[in-house]
Amino acid sequence: MYICRIERVRDHLLSCVNVFVLDKPATHFSLRSFLLEVTMKAVRIHQYGDASTLKLEEVPRLSITDDQLLVRIRDAGVNPIDWKIRQGYMKQVRPADFPITMGQDFAGEVVEAGKNVKQFASGDRVFGFAQGTYAEYAAAPASTVAAIPDTLDFTTAAALPTAGSTALQIIRDVVATKAGMTILIHGAAGGVGSYASQIAKNLGCSGDRHGRQYRH
Repeated sequence: MYICRIERVRDHLLSCVNVFVLDKPATHFSLRSFLLEVTMKAVRIHQYGDASTLKLEEVPRLSITDDQLLVRIRDAGVNPIDWKIRQGYMKQVRPADFPITMGQDFAGEVVEAGKNVKQFASGDRVFGFAQGTYAEYAAAPASTVAAIPDTLDFTTAAALPTAGSTALQIIRDVVATKAGMTILIHGAAGGVGSYASQIAKNLGCSGDRHGRQYRH
């Protein structure tokens, strides 16, 4: 039998849980304590607008569904789509239910895995997409998450999801590179362009020293 008493301690992130455990044989109770994170910080908006609408707030820590991962965010990617959402440019296709936590790219560590998730475990380093990554934790569908290679740090991994997947879809799926095809990449030094250049080269294309034009 467990009897729990929760107390506020230290700061907004931690609560002390005192657990009175009925030992076996059932002759006495013993007191055991541990710390449990019950809130988190998140950058949210309560209305569309400029950067002044971004607010750092304390919110309840997320729970997850059976097909999700709870991830402790180490780094979050920042993309043009984020300010477009904040400004309301996407409200026709992605209407907001305020308040919303900003961000969609992340890199971090798995804290908890839903019961249907078999490919990840607590402590795994992962990156990918989730709704609301400008926060200490995010709930990510396992289908939008991948393991971070050992040679990659959190900061680099967090910059990959949106720009990297966009570049991959353009080069591999939209352009569908074929023998004899020349690919001219405008803005090859930007986020999508830099990944597109590397993907094109990896697929066997050759290019000039500026990495802007590739011939398969």
